[in-house]
This record gives sequence, structure tokens and C-alpha cells, in this order.
Amino acid sequence: MKSLLVILVCVPLVVLAVGCQPSQKAPVQTMQAFLTAFTAKDENTLVSLTCKEWQDQALLEYDSFGNVTTALKDVSCKLVGQTMNSQNETVYSVNCTGAISASYNGELRAFDLSKRIYQVVDRGSSLQVCGY
Repeated sequence: MKSLLVILVCVPLVVLAVGCQPSQKAPVQTMQAFLTAFTAKDENTLVSLTCKEWQDQALLEYDSFGNVTTALKDVSCKLVGQTMNSQNETVYSVNCTGAISASYNGELRAFDLSKRIYQVVDRGSSLQVCGY
């Protein structure tokens, strides 16, 4: 009887605790939304998905593509790691394959995304891209 009571109390608590963790897909979806906003020239969404500490750098890169037509090409992202930072926030490492295709005056260039591992930080109420 005692073990049944322990099971009835502990199992729901474990399920609840696991349910409170962000989905492993959430950091990947955040990264994909960031790249989509970047190439669609959606500055408001880009800023909302970027942590304050990295916003200046993100906007600098965003502005560097301002006069070119951009698109995502064969992009796929995956979670490659997870750590904690000094503020006790979960930091997800996300790597993407594919490229940002940029066209300027008829010249087409591809910027390989696989060379960077992005840091997506869980800020409690949101996930934000905070660098690479």
C-alpha cells in the first residue's frame, strides 16, 4: 500500500517536471525563426528573437545584407549541446546546415551556415539567439 502511494505521488510529479522543460525542438524552432526573419528583412521579429547583449551585432549583420536579396537555401537546424551560463540560464547550442543565398546586381553568393554554432538562451519566458 505504501509503495502504491509513493507511485501515485511521484509519477505525476516527474511527469509535471518533465513537462515544464522546454521542448528540445524549441531552440531549433527559435533559430529557424531568427534566420527566416533575417532573410525576410523582418527587423522587428529579428530583434524580438535576439537577446539584448547581442542585438547590436545581430543588427550590424542584418544591415550588411540590407541592399541584397536574400533567401534561405536548404536550411536545417539541430540541437548539438546544452549548458548553463553564469545566470543559471540554459544555453542551447544549435548548428544549421544550408546557406543564406544573397543576390546583388545579378551576382549570387551563398553564405554557409554550418560554420557557426549559435547560442540560444532560455530566458524563462522566451528563447533568444545570443550569438555564435
